[in-house]
Amino acid sequence: MRIWKIVQSIWVQKTGENESLNGLRALAIISVLLFHTVPSLQMIGWGELGITKFFDTLDSGVALFFVLSGYLISGGLKKEWNQNSEINFKLFFIKRSLRIFPAYYFYLIITYLLVTAILKKGGSNLSLNPTAQSSALSLIESYKNFKFDLLYLSDYFPSYNIHTWSLSIEEKFYLLFPFVAGIFLFRFNFKQRFVLLSILYSIPMLFRIIYYNQYGSYTEAFHAFHIRFDDLMAGILIMEISSHLDLMKKLQKYWQYILLIAFVIYATNFYFITNQIGTYTTIFSYNFYNISFALFLLVAILGNNHFQSFLSFFLFRPIARLSYTMYLWNLLLAPFAFQTLVKPFQKNGYITPGQFGIATLHFFLLTFLVSTVLYIMIEFPFLKWKSILESKERNRKQLTKKS
Repeated sequence: MRIWKIVQSIWVQKTGENESLNGLRALAIISVLLFHTVPSLQMIGWGELGITKFFDTLDSGVALFFVLSGYLISGGLKKEWNQNSEINFKLFFIKRSLRIFPAYYFYLIITYLLVTAILKKGGSNLSLNPTAQSSALSLIESYKNFKFDLLYLSDYFPSYNIHTWSLSIEEKFYLLFPFVAGIFLFRFNFKQRFVLLSILYSIPMLFRIIYYNQYGSYTEAFHAFHIRFDDLMAGILIMEISSHLDLMKKLQKYWQYILLIAFVIYATNFYFITNQIGTYTTIFSYNFYNISFALFLLVAILGNNHFQSFLSFFLFRPIARLSYTMYLWNLLLAPFAFQTLVKPFQKNGYITPGQFGIATLHFFLLTFLVSTVLYIMIEFPFLKWKSILESKERNRKQLTKKS
């Protein structure tokens, strides 16, 4: 019965929850999963098709995650600052740790044991990280970098866990921004904060310009904090706009135009990236992505509109709740889902769209089901603990006000 209630909690709407944000989070993880089908599409000879080129740009789902994190984390801190004129750093770090550490370190332990077993069986020449900057890290070389995964430094020192770079960037944000906000940023007025955040937003682009001048067109995605934190800044800027009620009322009248602009920016970005314009892709494509996602986010929180209704679709809710676990585990599960394509490809020399569609659906369902089990086993107990701490903090504040 207890397990069934936990499963229900994945599907049931929470009090005060903004459903449209669940929709954006769900679209972010769906984008990442579709991006991870690209190796299979290339394997079966579909590398030059339009669908493959589109899916190959959907690593941008990570940028959407960053924008959402910037908005939500900064919004929570700003709310606490407005109430107390200070930030409880200890409570913030405890809650963040309970949210992200258990699932993350459990994943690292399992993958470490798997890779250790592969190495013992003589698989040291296997390359599990073809997207690393060295382009061909052998398993034994990436194995040595495992310690950097433990320290959330895989955005600078990639290991066989080729996707943990984004979690390393987010962790640095969690560690740094509360101090920046509580000691410095929130003490300024709205206009001053907006200017300061805009300056911070521009810094990663300056680093990308420097890298481009030094090394030319960079064909691989940038995965380091100092080159990618503008995604997070974009979300914080939306938080600042959302806190300005008069401005939000004015913008609400123009939500359709804002949404159109967001789509145009996203489509323009896709066109330039797929046409491999080196200067643009290396320097500006990241800005176009996070600006378009920030505008999508803005429309989602402006009030009742058709876009918000779409994002509030109930099936997005459980996907959003499990998105963190799905992100951690999907790469390990992808080979099990897409191995069904091997036999028909070997037999016929091609794969039909229907066969690929079934394999992709299998991939999604397998990832969702495994993530549900892991959520129940690993994440939920710590989330329950986190909820208890939050409840105690609310009660403490109420008692303080009464006294």
